[in-house]
Amino acid sequence: LGRDLRPDETGVTAHPIARDGIVLLVHKSNTIANLTEAQVAGLFTRLYVNWREVGGSDRPVTLIGLSEGRSTREAFLDLLTLRGVQVRPDVTVGSSDQAAAATATRPGGIAYASLAGSRQAVQSGAVRAVPLDGVSPSTETISTGRYPFIRPVILVSRSEPSEAVQRFLDFARSEEAHPILVELGFVPGGGP
Repeated sequence: LGRDLRPDETGVTAHPIARDGIVLLVHKSNTIANLTEAQVAGLFTRLYVNWREVGGSDRPVTLIGLSEGRSTREAFLDLLTLRGVQVRPDVTVGSSDQAAAATATRPGGIAYASLAGSRQAVQSGAVRAVPLDGVSPSTETISTGRYPFIRPVILVSRSEPSEAVQRFLDFARSEEAHPILVELGFVPGGGP
């Protein structure tokens, strides 16, 4: 799961194993150098509908969002203190790699996505990850807690996990699992 448990999710226990960033992706031709959290909220609530309103070129904004029930969507809304009804994307996709692909074909596009899930598109140059509040998203800025949009990666178990489940949880949080988490694009450990 890529978000904290909600208070109504009872009878289960969260086991943090890693961290991930929620990045803001734009088309490779978009020259925007930085966005603030307030600008991101304004873009996704349509306070701003043209890139020039936030320091970019004169081009309409195309919002790309994740479908309801996606943990990245829920974490993004929580980080900005927004409700789902406030964010009405032009294009809705089901995953971070789909958000990156949709952004790569729309010059005015902006999407939020998991850093781990969009890293191939960013590395290939198909899209750009925009710095947030002057901090570029990276495993280093997530590891140190400097990047503002960090979410937990957690495993969820029943409150009293079986012995086999507990062994798996212990492995997932061990140093032995760190190379696997890093290969997937996550920052091992539960907190900065």
